[in-house]
Order: sequence, then structure tokens, then C-alpha cells
Amino acid sequence: MRAAWRRRRQHEETAATEAFRHRHAPCFTQPRATDGREARMNDRRMSGGLEAAGAVRREPSVKPGAEHGFVERAVRRLVAESLGVDGDELSLDVSLVDDLAADSLDLLEVGLTLEADFGLSIPEQTLARVRTYGDLVDTVLTLVRVRRERQIGEPVLVAARVVPARGGAIERAGWLTPYVAQSIGEDARRAGQGARLELGVGSGTSDAHLARVVEQFAWLSAHGIDVKVSRKPGAEAA
Repeated sequence: MRAAWRRRRQHEETAATEAFRHRHAPCFTQPRATDGREARMNDRRMSGGLEAAGAVRREPSVKPGAEHGFVERAVRRLVAESLGVDGDELSLDVSLVDDLAADSLDLLEVGLTLEADFGLSIPEQTLARVRTYGDLVDTVLTLVRVRRERQIGEPVLVAARVVPARGGAIERAGWLTPYVAQSIGEDARRAGQGARLELGVGSGTSDAHLARVVEQFAWLSAHGIDVKVSRKPGAEAA
């Protein structure tokens, strides 16, 4: 049952991803995994690139110290609903089986509910090791953190506009791989002192991704280049 549910969800996610790529194919080229070469960046108007840039998933904006509380409250609500118990009964050391009388099917339902709500994939062997409510909270929290760290390393879709002090502009959009970031940076540097680099990302871009974009182009300030990075309200996620 668990495998069938996952296959159905993966099929739905794949279909949605392919539909998004089809709609925005003229705006950008994805990094090519087959030959290991960096993705080519297509010259496009900022409006088209920004529409695609909204594809980045945004994590809940919570400080690291508050993350445990955010996750714990959500897990408490979902477990209470799945097992039909009062949320106040869920102390961290309460046993799901011995104290709450949950059987294997109950635990499977809890796992599937958490996966659907958090957008996670909980390995069966990991779920099998869960004994207490606290174990369950720690498991979900760990998976949320791993996903966030993995996503921070993924390339972001951006629209770049280099405006030299003498006038004119170069506008491009694409996946911000290291090669593309270097190319945009060199365009800005060649534009000379007093030039402006405007970088737009989708309105759904996470704070972590936004900070990474800012960091990648911070070196241009030493060359007299003014760098502006911003989210664009009109660029919504698909």
C-alpha cells in the first residue's frame, strides 16, 4: 500500500514538473546531467525569465531556534488527528504503541500523513525505529533540515540585467550555475565602473537562496559595480 501510494504521488509530481518545463521552455535551459557540462544560458527579456524563476520552492520562514517548535506543533496536530487522541497527551516520551495503542497500520497512516503534509519521504526502516512521539518529531525535523540544506545547493532561476554607465543594457535569464554566475559577473565587470547589475528571482524564492545569490556577486562591489537582488511579485511559482 505504501509503495503504491508513493508511485502515484511520484507520477503526479513528474507530470506537474513536465508541464512546467513545457510552459517555460523558451525562457531557460536546465543544467545538462548527461554530459556533465554546464547549462547554456538563453538571452531573454527579464519578464520571461522571472516568470520561470518563481519555480523555487520556499521553506517556511522560521529562525533556526524556532524550527523545532514549528515542526513539533505541526507533527502534534497531525498525529493527534491520525490517532484520534488529544494533543495534550503527546509528551515527547509517550510510547506510540504502549501508551497510545497504535498498531502497525496506525503508524503507517501517521507516516503517510506526515509525508504528505511536509512533502517528505520517510524511509520504512526509519519509521520502524520510531518508538515514542519524541522519536517521530526528531525524525521529521531531521528530514526537513536535510531537505533544506540540499535545496540551498540547487541552482536558482534568475533574470539578470547589466546596465553600463554609458547606457544600453544586456538582459539574460537562466539557471544560476557556477558557470552562468561567472558569465554574468564578467559581463558586469566589463561594463565598467558605475555599471549596475540587477538580478531578479521569483517571489517564492527562499531567504537562503536569496542570500546565496547576493553572496555570489558580492565581489563586484570592489570593481565599482552596483548590485541589486530582489524578488519580483509578478513571478509566481507554477
